[in-house]
Amino acid sequence: MSGERSMERQFRALLTTIEALRPGYRATLGAGCDAARIQRALGGQRVPDLIHAIYTHVCGTVREIQDQRFMDLVPGYRLLQLDEIPGRIAEIQAHHGSLASQRIIPILGDYASNYFCLRVSDSADEIVSIVHDDDEIDVVYASSSTFLDTVAECYEAGAYFLDEDGFLDCDDEREEAIGRAHNPGCDYWED
Repeated sequence: MSGERSMERQFRALLTTIEALRPGYRATLGAGCDAARIQRALGGQRVPDLIHAIYTHVCGTVREIQDQRFMDLVPGYRLLQLDEIPGRIAEIQAHHGSLASQRIIPILGDYASNYFCLRVSDSADEIVSIVHDDDEIDVVYASSSTFLDTVAECYEAGAYFLDEDGFLDCDDEREEAIGRAHNPGCDYWED
């Protein structure tokens, strides 16, 4: 339970950081969901702390959002709505059969069926990148906690910013340095 509360604090802090750069972002994510709805979306399985922290506070970004300032949580990837998750899990398992035995929960997605997913095991959790036309799975964030810390620092350090057209953009060098610092050993940040 304390891990859950800590994760909730981290997620709320991230939302506050994002809101400072993009006023109105939090409101576009909608209201959070009750625990029973979240568990149903995960097929009745145990709800990981990160998923609980996110979806008890917000519902996610609607796919058809019109204002680009509020589209993405990280550049190129929006926070999936809770109700999308079961379909995205099925899509990933159909396309990446080798993942069928793993517990993969997509949390961020783009419009080309690429995802950042929470991969949960008995001993750990980590955030992985799943690209629709690539069978290789990259560990991006060493844990749920480092995911939230890395993204928050990317906003705080100016690695994530709105460009002149209102799109969330990225200073790749800053993001990479922050990613490496928070996630040592994750090859994603070394490539």
